[in-house]
Amino acid sequence: MGTRNASVVGAAMLLAEMGEYDMAEAIASQLSDELSDLRRAYASTIRATIASKQSQPAKAVELSKLAINTADLWLARFVLGKVYLDAGYLVEAYNEFQICEDRSGEAVAVFLDERPTIRMVRHLNTAMEQTSESLQQTQEYKLEESTLLTDR
Repeated sequence: MGTRNASVVGAAMLLAEMGEYDMAEAIASQLSDELSDLRRAYASTIRATIASKQSQPAKAVELSKLAINTADLWLARFVLGKVYLDAGYLVEAYNEFQICEDRSGEAVAVFLDERPTIRMVRHLNTAMEQTSESLQQTQEYKLEESTLLTDR
């Protein structure tokens, strides 16, 4: 994809996370006009992040899946996992993060360029821990609720 384009995608993702949706969308729009499946997948991933930040989880899931169907990028799966996590779909989030973990080598070259980074691996580890803790709390609550109902 090239170092310059990788920087553009990274910047767009950061802009979306910071709430600068118009600027992130402008970059996504440029990428989506390209013929490259890879660039169009990145555009959908940026748009999924924007939708998630704007509390539109259904749209974010749809855009993430579009990105994955266009080019099965590690970043698109990670964003989909985050969308599921934020929406409270813990099992789905865990499944996506598990796929990311299985493909963790791709996280080191997340933009498919020649500049390796481990920052996405740290983000994945944090997201997996958060998801696992939430799943455990949910299971403990269900067990406690079941005990209460049995004691009646």
